[in-house]
Amino acid sequence: MRCPLELDRSGELIVGYGARTLDPATAAEFERHMVSCAECRAGAALQKAVWAALDQSQDLLVSPDFDRRVFERIAKGERPGRWLWQALVPAVFKAT
Repeated sequence: MRCPLELDRSGELIVGYGARTLDPATAAEFERHMVSCAECRAGAALQKAVWAALDQSQDLLVSPDFDRRVFERIAKGERPGRWLWQALVPAVFKAT
């Protein structure tokens, strides 16, 4: 296997490997490749850590009027800027 980083397929393979969505033959080929490729090994390890964190995360509780407020902001044409980060960042760090 040529290195997926050279072929611009690294995202597809590494994410698929971490999510366990690759077909068995491709997963086996990628595992053989990672034996000699530190960059792909590191990328796969990071992706596995992301999936492990997602598996351990809990559903976030949102306010009863969350959808209404989001759709109001969309209707006003507000771009998801600071308000989105203020809502998501604490929740992400709390879950880890």
